[in-house]
Amino acid sequence: MDKDGLKAPRDKVWPYEDGLPGGINDVGPLDPFRPAGKSGGFMITCMPKIHDGTGVYLTPSNGRASFKAHAVLAEYRYPEEPAVNGRLPARSAWRKAPAVVISPSSGTLERGAKIPLVVSGRFSLGDKKFFLVVENGDRSNSITIPFECFR
Repeated sequence: MDKDGLKAPRDKVWPYEDGLPGGINDVGPLDPFRPAGKSGGFMITCMPKIHDGTGVYLTPSNGRASFKAHAVLAEYRYPEEPAVNGRLPARSAWRKAPAVVISPSSGTLERGAKIPLVVSGRFSLGDKKFFLVVENGDRSNSITIPFECFR
């Protein structure tokens, strides 16, 4: 209920609330026909732009939940290493994937909500990989989805 006693729209994204401990779930891709990548995520075209319909549906797992979404560059031991070998670096070493946009990038979801988390923009680092990392409000729960780019 909102402050006027009216029922709030269930699938609306409310402003982010720091420290809210509710869990978050990825409940499937926006495009159910998106091919799976070798590392368990998605294979996508990234140039000249990220394929339309890229992203996932997000829901709270137990009551209200806040989230922040990040596009994080994969880490490689050497530059020529195949995309599939890219790893998620430690949080303190995260680097934003340039020109990748997550929408919405943060917010709070009510119990039972299901919203699209859309990945768009460009990723011009060739046949490499980035991760969509979605953390809940107190960082006790997160979702990590790899995106492998091909031309």
